[in-house]
Amino acid sequence: MSAKESFQQLVQPYFEKGLKSALLTDREGVVILEYVSPEAPAGVTDPSLSTAFSIANNQASKMGLKRNKSIIGIYGLHQVIQIDCYPLIISLVADATANTGLFLDFGDELQKMVEPMVAALQDKH
Repeated sequence: MSAKESFQQLVQPYFEKGLKSALLTDREGVVILEYVSPEAPAGVTDPSLSTAFSIANNQASKMGLKRNKSIIGIYGLHQVIQIDCYPLIISLVADATANTGLFLDFGDELQKMVEPMVAALQDKH
């Protein structure tokens, strides 16, 4: 099974729980894996989403807060959960009323799935 198929298989059940999209990107916003619902808000795959996370995470570390594991934001009708898997970022967009804790746990599951990619990329740096 390919990484894309594994990713889609993991993500699919969460669409019933309010998930609109799941993305794995690099820090510049280049999409590596994605699974996006037709109901996802416009611009959800925009590279600025991942870039903004990188900047916010960097600024938080400058305030003495160290590196964040995740950042959660609510924007109108949606919540954005971004998880740091340096050098990659997992971005989940869901309904604002969906269970945030469920998606944080799901993010941990996705992190385990992408560990081999993260290790391969870290070896190159």
